[in-house]
Amino acid sequence: MGDWIEQRSRRAAPVTSRGLCEVRDLVLRPERDVEVLKRCPLVRFRLRPPVSLEQRLIVGHPEAARHIFEENAGNYKREERVGCVLAQLMGAGLVTGDDDLWEQHHGLVAPAIRSPDEAKLVRATVGATKQMLQRISGQAASGIELFGELRRIALQTAGAVLLDYEFGAEVEEFGSAFTRVIGELGERLMPFSLRLLPLGLLRETRLIRRRVEGLIAERRRTREHGTDLLAQLLTARRPETRARLDDVAVRDLIVAVLFTAHEALACALNWCFLLLALHRKLQDRIQEQLDEVLGDSPVNTRNLERLELAHCAFDEALRLYPPVPRLTRVATGDDTIMGYDVTAGTVVQISIYALHHHPDYWSNPESFDPARFSEQRAEGRHPFSYMPFGAGPHACLGKGLARNEATIVLAEVLRRYSIQLAPGCRIEPEGKLSLRARYPLRFVLEPRRDVRAVKWLQK
Repeated sequence: MGDWIEQRSRRAAPVTSRGLCEVRDLVLRPERDVEVLKRCPLVRFRLRPPVSLEQRLIVGHPEAARHIFEENAGNYKREERVGCVLAQLMGAGLVTGDDDLWEQHHGLVAPAIRSPDEAKLVRATVGATKQMLQRISGQAASGIELFGELRRIALQTAGAVLLDYEFGAEVEEFGSAFTRVIGELGERLMPFSLRLLPLGLLRETRLIRRRVEGLIAERRRTREHGTDLLAQLLTARRPETRARLDDVAVRDLIVAVLFTAHEALACALNWCFLLLALHRKLQDRIQEQLDEVLGDSPVNTRNLERLELAHCAFDEALRLYPPVPRLTRVATGDDTIMGYDVTAGTVVQISIYALHHHPDYWSNPESFDPARFSEQRAEGRHPFSYMPFGAGPHACLGKGLARNEATIVLAEVLRRYSIQLAPGCRIEPEGKLSLRARYPLRFVLEPRRDVRAVKWLQK
């Protein structure tokens, strides 16, 4: 990929007074962001023709992020290319539409996602996790790749909580299609790639859409009313015309919600299990708290908030491996960011990964230290130094739901098993549409001898 990038390195030269440098071989990998952006807050680069003639900025400083997402948010719009690519899966609207359409759809889905039925969330996540542990029990000692299983839990939970629908055997085919399409969409977002999906992936997209269309048709035949997201969309009316949403609009919104509800969570949990596998003492401390708080009972709405160590471990995993490593915006007008003049049309990429590893805002930024998210240590932290769910108007609606769901999964797995990394695994993040592991991560799950964990699984 380096051959495509203009060879104009100035790494050895002093940083200019505006904190700007040009990079020679800027590969779209998050660790490269950290290398460059910890020396200067903004990095300019230009891809060699015929790939792209546009100027791009990568931003890795909390004050620059504050300016883009808060102080002058109206000047920075989502990149058209991203919308065109993602629309192949989820149409226009919640993730890809213009501001007016996004605002309409955001208003429709926000209440159900921000305030889900917590009891239903706990029941669904506990049930899906328990099914997973029973399913993999025969492979646990020899090593298993958890990502697919975590994706399945996230889809099952999203179906139960947001759609009042219980995924059956079809969840594996549905989830696998999502995984393949999302991976290819990430490839299409690279500056040198074609935007259109290949024919084989278009078939996968049609499979996803048909599944959701069938779910919508079934709900229309049986019942439309309810408190879940799907029921609210089926009875919603557009504010400007008072007309109901057609089935295509409902389908696209549901696909977008399922995409955001399961991909980021599965990726983040996969990284969290890796970190805990590599830090056995921290894993032991979490298990001690689980035993103390839960005893031989499952997680419920009363004890969930008391699982502080599991909460903090997930927050720290989100810091080290943010599900979306970069956010892209386009400047619609001229602006100034930290003393640097930004011209209209400049593509600005905010490196969440670099923000989360910035040495001025995080002590020992490469270390796994869940305690940094305790109430005492989190106080006074720059609000834009940690933004795993984005920021500004387009920030993720489901951050509270995701954090609770992840804590439940961690709790129900770690109370039953101690987890370690299987030999021979290669650890390398790959930042495209989401931050996935480039190579499969396999885990060995060793049954704990604690009698309470055994009793729980047998219930």
